[in-house]
Amino acid sequence: MTEWYYAAGGTEQVGPVPAERLVELLRAGTITPDTLVWRTGLDSWQPLQHSLEELGVHAVPPLPPTLPPAPPPMQANVPQPGIVVHHAPAPKPRGMSGCLIAVIVAAVLAVPMIAILAAIALPAYNSYRVRSAEGACLAEMKAYANGAVAAMSSDESPAPPPHVACSEVDAAVNMQTPITGVPKAPGKKTITCEMQTATCSIDASENTP
Repeated sequence: MTEWYYAAGGTEQVGPVPAERLVELLRAGTITPDTLVWRTGLDSWQPLQHSLEELGVHAVPPLPPTLPPAPPPMQANVPQPGIVVHHAPAPKPRGMSGCLIAVIVAAVLAVPMIAILAAIALPAYNSYRVRSAEGACLAEMKAYANGAVAAMSSDESPAPPPHVACSEVDAAVNMQTPITGVPKAPGKKTITCEMQTATCSIDASENTP
């Protein structure tokens, strides 16, 4: 069996190794066709590619792909001398806008204000309804008293009292007897008419509850 020697790294002599081992080293890429080899019988060292046919290698195996160089390590963002690094300001957390806060505050304040206004407006509205009912009855009795006085002055019988705005009205019987009337709800105060002068008024002594 032929034994071979090869130059590792171009300077270090390795061997002897059998031919099969030399082929394995070639296929593994440990040595290349340019690697210098020698065996007994050769005059001098020669490239391995000159002995491939002798070793039974008809095709040179491709060299394993060369790995790309490793990327440089990541460096921290450290400013270099003479270089000004501008960092973008971190975004501020977004909160409620001023308009939204104003709307919320206004809504919170509006609730008690509405309650206060309702407490003020409701009694005033009820008082207005009472005065309107009493004023309508007063006007109705005033018109009836005028008509009754005119009828009795002509020795005629007065017409029956109306009950449109008043729920109760006394019938006029003579010039000396006053007549009274009660307005429909929500009116409360009694209306009195003096038949001698046909003047009517609301009784101020009665208080509206």
